[in-house]
Amino acid sequence: MLLLVLLLIPVLGIFVILTDMFNPSGRLSAVHSQDEGQSLYSEISNDLNSLKITRIKFTALSASIANLFVSLIIFIVFDFSSNQFQFVQEYHEVNDFHIYLGVDGISIYFVLLTTIITPIALLSNWTSISENVKSFVIIMLLLESLLLAVFLALDILLFYIFFESILPPLFILIGLFGSSNKVRASFYLFLYTLLGSLFLLLSILTMSSIMGSTDFDALAKTNFNYSTQLFLFYGIFIAFAVKTPTIFLNTWLLKAHVESPLGGSIILAGKLLNIRF
Repeated sequence: MLLLVLLLIPVLGIFVILTDMFNPSGRLSAVHSQDEGQSLYSEISNDLNSLKITRIKFTALSASIANLFVSLIIFIVFDFSSNQFQFVQEYHEVNDFHIYLGVDGISIYFVLLTTIITPIALLSNWTSISENVKSFVIIMLLLESLLLAVFLALDILLFYIFFESILPPLFILIGLFGSSNKVRASFYLFLYTLLGSLFLLLSILTMSSIMGSTDFDALAKTNFNYSTQLFLFYGIFIAFAVKTPTIFLNTWLLKAHVESPLGGSIILAGKLLNIRF
């Protein structure tokens, strides 16, 4: 249950931000009708807009900190003497799709790292981003939820789906809040890494067609023949060589880091590039 809570807290934060009923325009109309002074009207307008932005930021920060506490509970309760998956949750018949979540001794550290970095990323752009603040914090919370799902997925096809679902929010984040050359950098990041990941999808489909399953436990007990192993290795290697990225395949990384806002660079360097592990 804790893993599901971990995934849903950022989503709940997004829902609260989207349904925030605080509307400064209604109050402004009443003030404007009482006092026609344009300077007073502008001052009150700026104050109310600033208050709304602050509410949005604190809602997102509170959701990320709450998620950090949940991850700390999971980390404290986690049994490091066991080599089995823990906190396993299975959901069958969810739109005819199998959802299988859990953590092991490696992924637990990346889950904790993700929940630590998200509040830092939000605070890093606390004052520098003043426009489209709602979009910014929603993207950050969505990225946190998707990254956690990547580390918690115990099904390789589910891992791939969450793995690639990170790209659209990052594309929007860089495209909206980046520097002068942000549009080109966002397309570099999206297209370059998406094309590389197609090789991973090809390997996953090959394993699924041979085994009839994409479950990590089932795949770990499978013996593929040598030629199939080579095919799977090259597909996975190319995908992660682009994602890591390795030398000669790192064209997108420099552009993404340079043009991305500070919070985006923190997520890109601190979390997204660690998925390869």
